[in-house]
Formats: sequence, C-alpha cells, structure tokens
Amino acid sequence: MSRVHILYSAMTAGIQGFHQRLRHAKRTYELENDCDLGLAEISIRVARIAGVKKRDTTAVGRWLKTARPGTWEEMEALAIVLEVSPGWLAFGEGKMMKQKRRPRLTRQDIDELTELIDTIDDDEMEDDDRRAEGQ
Repeated sequence: MSRVHILYSAMTAGIQGFHQRLRHAKRTYELENDCDLGLAEISIRVARIAGVKKRDTTAVGRWLKTARPGTWEEMEALAIVLEVSPGWLAFGEGKMMKQKRRPRLTRQDIDELTELIDTIDDDEMEDDDRRAEGQ
C-alpha cells in the first residue's frame, strides 16, 4: 500500500465519521447547556460567525445526516457554535475539546462596571484632594 493510499484512507475514515461527531457534539452541547439547539438556531449562529448568508434548516439537517458544510469557514463556525475543536469535528483529529467561551457582558454588567469605575475615580480624587490640602 502506497503512502498516498494510506493517507487518503486515513483522511476519508475521519471524514466519514463527521456526521456521528456532529450529532454527538450537538447532543453534548444541549446537555451541558440544558437546551434544545434547533436547526434554525444552528443555521443563524453559523452564518453570523462565518459571515455568510444564513442556510436554510434543511441544509443543517443534511449536515447531521449525509452532507458536510460547503466551506471551511462554515465548518469552523459550526465547531465554535458547538464548542468543540474544528479538527475533531471535521476530521476526527485530536480530542473533542470544548473551546473556551468568551464571557458575554450584559448591559447591566456594563452599567455596574461603569458605576464601580466612577466610584473608584471619585475616591482617588478625594484622596488626591486630601493629600493636596495636607501639603
């Protein structure tokens, strides 16, 4: 068996397991986040992350059964949505590894941080005023 044939066999074996890995990643995400991640939601999130036009839900349904995303950007976005490694999802390489989520700030978080910063600034100004008076 030639080296090219061995590499091709290994690559196609990884690709062939894509649908099972995708379904596993979706179930794992749903269990960990206590939600039902519908096809429409997956489509919206993938499109937003990949910067592409939203796919219809039948395309996402085909990804779960027989097809694969048409571009690497969509594949990578799908992995990000499901919080798994893109290499694992696409080719079965490495570990499933969850990607770390970036913390999301709400408007309330921002308002509280702004208030905290303003309080700190006010305290520092008062300290500066006291030091200036004492000199």
